Amino acid sequence: MKAPKRLDERERLAVLNILEDLRDSYRMLEKAHQELKDVDRVKTDIISNVSHELRTPLTIIKTSLEIIRSEELDKEEFENILSMMEDSVTRLNDHIENLLRAVDIHRGIYKLKPEPVDLTLLVPSIVKKAEKNAAERGVKIKMSLANDLPKIRGDPAALERVFENLLGNAIKFSKEKGGLATVAARKEGSSVRISVSDNGIGIPEDKLDIVFAPLYQVDATSTRMYSGIGLGLAVSKSIVAAHGGKIWAESTVGEGTTVHFTLPVAAEGD
Repeated sequence: MKAPKRLDERERLAVLNILEDLRDSYRMLEKAHQELKDVDRVKTDIISNVSHELRTPLTIIKTSLEIIRSEELDKEEFENILSMMEDSVTRLNDHIENLLRAVDIHRGIYKLKPEPVDLTLLVPSIVKKAEKNAAERGVKIKMSLANDLPKIRGDPAALERVFENLLGNAIKFSKEKGGLATVAARKEGSSVRISVSDNGIGIPEDKLDIVFAPLYQVDATSTRMYSGIGLGLAVSKSIVAAHGGKIWAESTVGEGTTVHFTLPVAAEGD
């Protein structure tokens, strides 16, 4: 076995930053656990999925730390380990955010803070954050935003959650190596329609209406290929509805899925 690696100052700070993010995630998880104590039905339904999905990134982080402690790594190996840890913290945070939003929505305490939102700024920022995950899966992301796209009225943080959920799904379910996820937006009357598409496995027609139900997964077996706790679409539907919009899915099995949703155009002078 190689001698344990002695981290330089930059590497030590990088690991400490990730561990600080992990501590923040743990505090969020404790909050979610307390909230779930008052929502027995939700707690019962998600316990198996949540335990698995939260355990997976924590296991990766734990294993990565053990490797850093026990082995002499070159720069490239260290950066790869660091990247895996960062990705695991991001995945953990996504699960916890959806869990917290689902609980707030279920309890009727989720509140929006609407303001004019420029989608030509918001969408590219979401896409940029998703590019690393997409590239690792061999998926390209395409944007198609109308030139005359007006501002919409919405809560930026809530809409970011919707875009992250839908684009994350599009990347996850697109074909690996040759996959394509598309985000498009255009004005339709007094609303803007946003469409997020993939070219993946598709959803059976008889499942299109229920994929937005809390905890629903097309493949809910313990051996399913795709990870997730089944809350992303349900949370997205509730957020879109709270904005006065609609959300629906169109799909062809074996060709892909498109999720559409509408948001109200911001009033003149808003």
